[in-house]
Amino acid sequence: MKINAGEHDLRMRGFTLVEMAIVLLIIGLLLSGGINLLSTASENANYKQTQNTLQEIKDTLVTYYAINKRLPCPDSVAPFDGKEDASCTTPTSLRGYLPYATLGIGGSGDAWGERIKYVVSGDSTNFFTTAAATCSYTRPGAPTAVTLRIQDLNTAATNYIADYAAFALVSTAKNGKQTNSGMTGAFTDDGGCTTVATVNGVQLERENCNANATLRFGNNMSDANSVAFDDLLVWEGDYQLISELRKVGVCN
Repeated sequence: MKINAGEHDLRMRGFTLVEMAIVLLIIGLLLSGGINLLSTASENANYKQTQNTLQEIKDTLVTYYAINKRLPCPDSVAPFDGKEDASCTTPTSLRGYLPYATLGIGGSGDAWGERIKYVVSGDSTNFFTTAAATCSYTRPGAPTAVTLRIQDLNTAATNYIADYAAFALVSTAKNGKQTNSGMTGAFTDDGGCTTVATVNGVQLERENCNANATLRFGNNMSDANSVAFDDLLVWEGDYQLISELRKVGVCN
């Protein structure tokens, strides 16, 4: 059967359009997959960067303690200017934002631009925030309202990774809904836990926003399509920090 030139052109044109559609579809799928991979890689980099930032701040706080024989107070009173408060002897004043201006580090916050939270222990009559002349620290016989404790997110609520921490640093990470202007405080719903997702009906991140001395630490958790916990924490144990005083000769 002879095909005239017009029919041949139409058939070639139709075949080319189908091919182009397939090619475009494949390109779209590849681009979509590439974008997802890039997005995942970027988020992973943000978590890693923030973890490194928290560790650097922790090291700086340990050095500050060794030099000044005390930890700085949190920035817990508005306008949250990055400077340590004059004193931190009440439970509320032991929790706030990192005094980055005082330390000279951490002013950029975490990788998502949110401010770092900072908690200090009030045990032994605020031993860690009072200039120490000796190392006569005495742990309470049992945790008190100002005992900084780190709870294991992945086990029973009564299981603690650290019962007596000297200080802790918290990043609210990707889902931290903070607004860096007009906040009423680091440990309120405005401090990153306004609308957190739940796991088995529990808002896991709420523990890192409320007004007690317990914090949660664990692997990221999701409920359906929502991140339910992705906070990042680092902390220093009480005896660990006191050993820094011994290293610089404050006490034997």
